[in-house]
Amino acid sequence: MNSIGSRTRVYTLPDCHKCEILKGWLKEKGIDFEELAFDTDAQLGFIMRNVFGNPPILELEDKAASSEELFPVGAFNESRAREVLRLDKA
Repeated sequence: MNSIGSRTRVYTLPDCHKCEILKGWLKEKGIDFEELAFDTDAQLGFIMRNVFGNPPILELEDKAASSEELFPVGAFNESRAREVLRLDKA
């Protein structure tokens, strides 16, 4: 298990193709994550923190990236996910 796994969260919606892609990538990298519903409470929490966007939303501690950042042109932006997860830091 990757040490960041217990703090990694993915906010999703049912039948969300991009959500499945992100979760698959995390599993492939061996990163455990908590999957949470992108419900009204989650939306309000993000708004209160000035985080806006659609699911999937990848979150680790104070960093978050929405679908618009993770899939800017329809394709998965692995470098943005790695940045949120701090995978390239020593």
